[in-house]
Amino acid sequence: MDSVIVRELGPLLTAFVVIARSGSAISAEIATMMVNEEISALEMLGIDTLYLVVFPRIMGACMALMVLTVYFIAMGLLGGFCMGNIYAGLTFNDFQTYITREISFVDILGAVLKSAVFGVFIAAISIYYGFQAFSSTQIPQVTTKAVVSSISMLFILDIIMTLSFSL
Repeated sequence: MDSVIVRELGPLLTAFVVIARSGSAISAEIATMMVNEEISALEMLGIDTLYLVVFPRIMGACMALMVLTVYFIAMGLLGGFCMGNIYAGLTFNDFQTYITREISFVDILGAVLKSAVFGVFIAAISIYYGFQAFSSTQIPQVTTKAVVSSISMLFILDIIMTLSFSL
């Protein structure tokens, strides 16, 4: 059960939270910048929007998702220990022995790698849809499309990465 938290639930549930909170915010922010012609103004000033708008959001989402995934996994395992202690009298030493036997460093590394890929795709999809808005009425539409597309891509990526890790 604990390996499921590490391999699947940690990266996947954390990615859902990031999509809902940050993916929607990224697409809405960039869509607003497009509608207000801030992107055009930056380009006219000779500022490369790729370095100012795109890359920081991709790196931020990637790094935040990796850290949040590790935090989610740690809290999930701690919650498992607390429930085991309360209901079965599980000692910390027994729990630690079980965890070190069932969860390897490769499992944790795979989860962090998976969350990094999720972060890149969530940010890239949100940025792409943010750049598609040209009027203020399109901002909610592109934000919704970004969230739905990110969730769809998340499932596809998770299936592909899970299958490739298990081979």
